[in-house]
Amino acid sequence: MIRLYLRRRCGAERLVALNRAFLDAMKASTQRGASEPDGHTPWWSLPIKFDYVWRFLAYHLAEAQLQGELTKIVSDLRFRCRQNCSCSDLSRWKLDLALGSGPVARELLWGLQRSSHLLASTDPARSVVDVFLSRLGDVDELRPAVEGVSA
Repeated sequence: MIRLYLRRRCGAERLVALNRAFLDAMKASTQRGASEPDGHTPWWSLPIKFDYVWRFLAYHLAEAQLQGELTKIVSDLRFRCRQNCSCSDLSRWKLDLALGSGPVARELLWGLQRSSHLLASTDPARSVVDVFLSRLGDVDELRPAVEGVSA
């Protein structure tokens, strides 16, 4: 109730501005000097200890109306693999992918749905990522991204 009240009280424009301010503050914690060829923020380089940001980055990007950044991050396997170390909740991955758009996000969501029975919590946690990547390597749209992470 309080959240809904505050969202209404702020208004749409103010919510966009607040989410952008939050994201700008978090950008300072990404890897210094890392650059993406497309000019997007290297969110995959956030410290693992930023649990909240790992869990809700896609939400804040959507609320900030940064669709390009959102699509990039939900489709970025570097982010996905590092996110698993912080947040192994597969339902969070599915929610994030549903917010994104484009063929890579669509294929990742399909791959996650088709492989979720194999992706239960595993020790070590990295094994979940390895299983997921092994299931995606035969998808043409994902092959370059999978090879980039596996290298």
